[in-house]
Amino acid sequence: MRHMTLAVVFTAFTAATAASQFVANSPTAKATVTIGDQTFTFKNGGCLIKADTWSLALGELTKGEHLELNIPHPVRSSAADAVKPAKDGTYTHASLTVIPGKGENWRAGGRTAREANLTVILKNNRRQGEFSGRTDGSPRQTVTGTFSC
Repeated sequence: MRHMTLAVVFTAFTAATAASQFVANSPTAKATVTIGDQTFTFKNGGCLIKADTWSLALGELTKGEHLELNIPHPVRSSAADAVKPAKDGTYTHASLTVIPGKGENWRAGGRTAREANLTVILKNNRRQGEFSGRTDGSPRQTVTGTFSC
């Protein structure tokens, strides 16, 4: 199941149009995520920056590591109140998946706007930023992090 998610992310990156900015396999792309009292660092990946969507995918497939951050949340992207990430700013319709290794995974952003509890701040022409919120499910934990691509 995890491999299918990665395939979808990388397929979406490959299909980027000329209007997109794909920051692929940037040697400086990275993210640091703290969930509860655990901190994880991810690298190896890039960003797909478009006028109506923004995505970050990092990790090492062979180690089972993956981080994915999307604006807007893919499940709610067609909602009337979904704000498109066309510029630097603060966004709340976002999703986060964190898989630091085999056997552990967290998600944040909720499947509905009512469940959503994730804020992402894009900076530096949408090339870096930070996020904070609470994980979905139980137990809900505080999640914070920074990223660049």
